[in-house]
Amino acid sequence: MSSQVAHCIESMFEKEEIINQPYPIFPYGRKIVDHTGDFMVFFYDERTNQVIYFFKEAEDYWFCC
Repeated sequence: MSSQVAHCIESMFEKEEIINQPYPIFPYGRKIVDHTGDFMVFFYDERTNQVIYFFKEAEDYWFCC
């Protein structure tokens, strides 16, 4: 599961351009912060077996990776 979250993040970002922080509120959660302070949260949803992510200020809209 954590490898799926990591793969999704790596497919969307260059690791030199982000800060990758733990986000333990969600299973395998990671908070990705860019140079402007904006962020996305990625986690593994065990109910659907998918990596889910959402954007800062848009917690009500979740996307599958």
